[in-house]
Amino acid sequence: MIKIGLKIQEIDIRIRDKSCTKNPVVKLSQLLNSLREDMVLKVIANERDVPYKVLELIVKKRGLSLKVLDRKDDEYIVVISKSKTL
Repeated sequence: MIKIGLKIQEIDIRIRDKSCTKNPVVKLSQLLNSLREDMVLKVIANERDVPYKVLELIVKKRGLSLKVLDRKDDEYIVVISKSKTL
């Protein structure tokens, strides 16, 4: 359960913007850097673009919390927050 009052920002890095040359990990990293205490980042990704283990390491290195909402085949949905209690 996500705490009430948090702003949810969502990124689906399965979909690549044709005009954008940014790597999905770079886009994700930029959003994680801008994450505030009152925000939750919902990430929809696949193992091919961002392996889950890589995401775990990125989140852990920044001291953030990660919670898996759904995982099917090679796709997953997670929420990331600065709060230790999601």
